[in-house]
Amino acid sequence: MDYSQILKDLEEATSFDLYRLVSALQDEMESAQRIKKVKSGLRVGQEITWFDRETHKLVESKILKLNKTRCLVRNFLDGVKWNITYASINTDDVSVEINMNQKYGVKKSELKVGDRVTYISRDNLQVFGTVVKLNPKTAGIKTVDGEDWRVSYGLLKKIIEIEGEIIHKKFIEGC
Repeated sequence: MDYSQILKDLEEATSFDLYRLVSALQDEMESAQRIKKVKSGLRVGQEITWFDRETHKLVESKILKLNKTRCLVRNFLDGVKWNITYASINTDDVSVEINMNQKYGVKKSELKVGDRVTYISRDNLQVFGTVVKLNPKTAGIKTVDGEDWRVSYGLLKKIIEIEGEIIHKKFIEGC
């Protein structure tokens, strides 16, 4: 499924349209048939990945317990236990990357904690940093100088590294 295209299509939707859609999606994710289908392919001790809405990343975990509507897992990275929905489990190894190909700025849904970004400061200097938190309107950025800033998504540009060189994503897309 092309999440980027879906999000582009939804740009014209009203807030009420989006709210109604979220409600319908929630009902679908919580349907007994969908839960049963996902749950049937899982077992205690199995290693899985699940999508964390806070960080916009896949989290590698081990299943500890299969409950009726949720699953108890232990995160491999820090050992923390999470009670997750079955819908969040990536059973089909689906890519979660979203790329909207915008000229200016990024959307929150395109970023994940750990992404490298750049922006132009108020002093008109280019600043490089790493996303440490995704807030509703701003991203928490730790700059290469060790400073913490909250920056609007519209000011950020995602960067990638190729063989040690930092390249702005917008220049790569034109190739």
